[in-house]
Amino acid sequence: MHKFADEPRAIALLSDMAARLQHLEQSPLFLSESPNKFNDAGQDDLWLAVQSGETYWEQSHFFEDRSEPLVREHSAYGHNLSGDSVLDIGASFESSLIASLRRQLKELQDKEWRKLIGYDHLIGLAYEMGQWWLVLELVNYGEGEVYSWDDDGFFLVGIVDRIDDRVGQKRLFYFETVDTANLARLGSTARAYFEPNLVDLPVATDLHALLVDAIATVRKQSPKPAGLKSSSSPPQTGVTSRFYSDFPRSFHEDLREKEGEFRRPDQQGRWPKYQPRPSIEPQEYSDLAKTLHTTLGTLEQAGWRAIFGQALGEKLDKNEAVSLFLDSEIAVVTRDNSAFLVEEDRLSFLGQIPFPNCHDLPDIFANLRALLD
Repeated sequence: MHKFADEPRAIALLSDMAARLQHLEQSPLFLSESPNKFNDAGQDDLWLAVQSGETYWEQSHFFEDRSEPLVREHSAYGHNLSGDSVLDIGASFESSLIASLRRQLKELQDKEWRKLIGYDHLIGLAYEMGQWWLVLELVNYGEGEVYSWDDDGFFLVGIVDRIDDRVGQKRLFYFETVDTANLARLGSTARAYFEPNLVDLPVATDLHALLVDAIATVRKQSPKPAGLKSSSSPPQTGVTSRFYSDFPRSFHEDLREKEGEFRRPDQQGRWPKYQPRPSIEPQEYSDLAKTLHTTLGTLEQAGWRAIFGQALGEKLDKNEAVSLFLDSEIAVVTRDNSAFLVEEDRLSFLGQIPFPNCHDLPDIFANLRALLD
């Protein structure tokens, strides 16, 4: 855990800024700066960013190895104007929200938030899941520590993938790992994300029945570990909607290259040919692949993702990862880090696991067994 230089004053400054930004009522909110986002060796790239909802702005300052400084900006922002109105405004069209957030970030800099926090790399104030967060990221190393705070001070909540690459996305945080000891200190909304309850029991019963049928079908085909990932789910952290397919996918050690990519037979029951690359002669899909895809297709057709969300009292956003993991002994359905055990007669909350990397089933099942021990 980071040792803060002046924790009371840092919390006071962040709390004051959070109170002043709360009126925006948009998530995510993000104010951040890093002295060396790109060129960590030369330490010559100052990076600034702000975001509110889908409105965001980034600015980078390049100094080394140039005859004169170079500043680059990138922004995008939503508005309620018609297309014709935007055209009429023309080149003077600008975002007052971005301007306001930039002033707030400059105020944090002027009040020396970096000195109070005592950190030389990326620092960011963020609001998501109904909670205010402080992000400390060692840029170019791919992860950051996420803290929140209460009357007793800062507390670590978990490790996230590289947040500076997520500016402009509808979701900032994917928690690679979660510090479960501190979840009780979170507000109700954030805590409900990490420790969800099945609030609609009749729907949970329907989901359970659907999963039990799927589990039985897959186990008849293979006792080995398998994973079924729903549509609109990233297979691991660090993968955003811009870089992964929205299609569902199956995972199993006996599947051939790309054989887990979702396929279904046509109306006459004929399966497409398996051909991972043009240089490979088309072949039949394996019985395992057909079973996994048929089972996954049944889950998708039933809307298991939406049913899971309804059982949790939520509407699951795109990029929330929903998966079913099973072998001959364990069956678990997950939403991001949260795992629910599929028992013979019910679903029960199991706990938090590191964000499941569907490409590493042995690691997932090791984490699940650690929860069960």
